[in-house]
Amino acid sequence: MQCPKCDGPFDAVRIKNVECLRCSTCFGLWLDQTDKQELMSAMRKIDCPRCHDAMIQMVDKDQFHIQYEACTTCYGIFFDAGEFRDLKDYTIAERLQKLRATIRTNNPIR
Repeated sequence: MQCPKCDGPFDAVRIKNVECLRCSTCFGLWLDQTDKQELMSAMRKIDCPRCHDAMIQMVDKDQFHIQYEACTTCYGIFFDAGEFRDLKDYTIAERLQKLRATIRTNNPIR
């Protein structure tokens, strides 16, 4: 097969135990539908470093842009670099957004 973008040849590569095809010229990735689903599942799976159970992705209730992983067994939490700093720095702008949303919800337009 040839790359649909640049006509370069594909090389077989393994990503998270899923065999895919990568263009040797532009490095684009070709995935079959089942490969895509397998790879997406494998990329989302993060195991707890303490108990080794699968962690789930969580979103902070006040700052929706902060996503972190939590273990449902030992209740450990993993923050990517900068996420905890962002979590503790709840900015004035974010507080105003929340207040605006609360006012809008409590005072519907008549």
